[in-house]
Amino acid sequence: MLMEGGMYVFQLFDYYAASGMCLLFMSIFETACIAWVYGADRFYDNIEDMIGYRPGPYIKYCWLFFTPATCIGTFAFSLIKYTPLKYNNEYVYPWWGYVIGWLLALTSMVCIPFWMVYKISSTQGTLRERIRLLITPSDDLPKTKREQERLLAIFAPEGDATMNKNGYFPVSERDSNL
Repeated sequence: MLMEGGMYVFQLFDYYAASGMCLLFMSIFETACIAWVYGADRFYDNIEDMIGYRPGPYIKYCWLFFTPATCIGTFAFSLIKYTPLKYNNEYVYPWWGYVIGWLLALTSMVCIPFWMVYKISSTQGTLRERIRLLITPSDDLPKTKREQERLLAIFAPEGDATMNKNGYFPVSERDSNL
């Protein structure tokens, strides 16, 4: 950036690599994964665990439909309305400058599809089994408070289901002394 062409290189990075197009591409996959793979209900329970109350139900539908649709629409609009970069609305970059710019943009955007193809091809089973396995949340994820309460109700000893209001079972003084 300290040489004469530094501002031209900075403009290429800014316009292509740090543009909204790359970020929107990432956010499309992020919102789809949170809403449809991890699960909006599970994410809703996680938010409740973090902030202490359940947000309005419209938030869940925003995660499922509105946010992915807005991201896809904005991404498509930015591709349709693409204009080549000009420095100070005066200097037109050469063709290889645009190629470098698009390569900068694609380096961050192709990571997601390449990783998806790699994981699908390296997992065992039929294509349907592989996709089902890869879009299922891991069993070792922390349980939400609702899941913990459901498990405690199922596995609690018969006479020992006296949970206090904080979600903990009281321990006798004899059991708490080391």
